[in-house]
Amino acid sequence: MLATHFIFRYVAVCRHQKLYLFDGNRIYLLFIPPVTLFVIWTLSIYFNFGPNQIKKDFFREMTMELYEEDIDMIAFMGPLYFVICLSTCLICALKTYRKLNDMTIQLSTRTRNLNKQLFWTLGLQTLLPFVTQYIPVGTMFLLPFFEIRFGRIGNVGRREDKDFDHR
Repeated sequence: MLATHFIFRYVAVCRHQKLYLFDGNRIYLLFIPPVTLFVIWTLSIYFNFGPNQIKKDFFREMTMELYEEDIDMIAFMGPLYFVICLSTCLICALKTYRKLNDMTIQLSTRTRNLNKQLFWTLGLQTLLPFVTQYIPVGTMFLLPFFEIRFGRIGNVGRREDKDFDHR
């Protein structure tokens, strides 16, 4: 859904002659790609990446070796992470930024300033979840694949009480 905002901002700034594509109820056409990707992603995860014995054994061994944790005693999270949304945001943001700063484009000062303000607002709205969610979770998923150990720091905030049942 975040990529949808970037796509609309890109069309509004870089391809403003195409804004007619989003007039009236046609604005809902913007939601077809994210909903389609959601359905594909959900079905793909459901049918292809569900837990099975091979994956459980692999992640049990890796989690014990790298984190010294028993996977049966911690929450199981799928180790898959996708970047299509992030790539879309970055590409559209870069193109929009370049177009906003291209002085050969005929925009009034007021329109250009408004579009810049909306662009930076969208960027800040993207930055918070990126820093607080995508980077930490992505790091925790990806580092073990490169056999980089960060041990118990990945469990910051986890209760260490021996009497606490982790199941």
